[in-house]
Amino acid sequence: LSPTTPGPEQKGVRDAAMGTAEWVPWERAPLSELPRPILAFEPAEGAQRLDHYPFPSTCTLVIGNEEEGCSPESLALASD
Repeated sequence: LSPTTPGPEQKGVRDAAMGTAEWVPWERAPLSELPRPILAFEPAEGAQRLDHYPFPSTCTLVIGNEEEGCSPESLALASD
């Protein structure tokens, strides 16, 4: 998670995550320090479908929200 993203330990987020943080590993770090490639996912016309994407075995996923997508900073670091 980015340093500014609310973590799953916070009230409200914990409820929304429905226990996901218990079985999905996560960490808080600046995006520039996370494993490469950095893959950015957001709604975009003409974007490749997720069910056809050949995910690498190690990567960092950046997932934009429904309204604003990914931050310009994360898109600048993204490989795809």
